[in-house]
Amino acid sequence: NLQWNCFSGVIPPELFSGLTRLQFLYLDHNKLTGELPNTVGQCRSLTRLSLANNLLQGRIPYSLGLLDQLNVLWLMHNPDLIVPYQVKLFSPAQEILKFYRWDRVEKGKGWLDR
Repeated sequence: NLQWNCFSGVIPPELFSGLTRLQFLYLDHNKLTGELPNTVGQCRSLTRLSLANNLLQGRIPYSLGLLDQLNVLWLMHNPDLIVPYQVKLFSPAQEILKFYRWDRVEKGKGWLDR
């Protein structure tokens, strides 16, 4: 649990490398910026990922679609984050997406169209 730690800056891609057994990652309520690294898809055992209440931007990576165990994905309160519109379909999630700005959900192609 890395919530409320005043972390700031970009999430380094190396953070997710080699963490194939990681099940929970809570990075919410920090000041993380930039894009979510594509390497998040290497955390194949991840079931819960919370990145809410940061300053993330750009598109969430297609590699999130590789996380077939993921059942909670919290992204709300990242005002410049763009979510492919099929994000709710890529996993058998119960709370797959809590995202408050549906105007930032991308229309058109997403990872299920590829």
